[in-house]
Amino acid sequence: MSWLIPRQSTSLFAALVVLAIAGCAGLGAIETPPRVNLVDLRPAEVTLFEQRYLVKLRVANPNDVPLEVRGMDYSIEINDRKFADGVSDRHFEVPAYGERVIEVSLTSSLFRLIEQFRKLDQQGRLVLDYRLSGRISVAGAVTRYAFDHEDTLDLSSPAAGGTPL
Repeated sequence: MSWLIPRQSTSLFAALVVLAIAGCAGLGAIETPPRVNLVDLRPAEVTLFEQRYLVKLRVANPNDVPLEVRGMDYSIEINDRKFADGVSDRHFEVPAYGERVIEVSLTSSLFRLIEQFRKLDQQGRLVLDYRLSGRISVAGAVTRYAFDHEDTLDLSSPAAGGTPL
């Protein structure tokens, strides 16, 4: 009967190894970092020293496994100057090869806002080059995934609702 104990221990160990491997395989591999784009930005709360904005972000998942997002940190630069930043502990899932629009908040200071108006005045044109960057935390991943998106918004173009200068 003493030979059963080592065999049971070995069988139990083998079963645990198989379960661990199956569990890791079930998570799938995140081969490509998620893409995050700016969809909308609106003022939410304005005080003398701080401005808060509601921001809609589109999170795209180019992987064949769903992403369980646990949180993110992000910042926006406008015309090469830091404009606002924020963090979110919002949990959400992005399906495999899918996308999801989420709403988060950003915080800026009066000083940053004045810098932006000054820069626009110096340029003499209504063009905003912006950069959205940050990191996103995904359940089951040890590291956070960086994202970085740059674009230009020409407010003077008729397509943007402006008038040509």
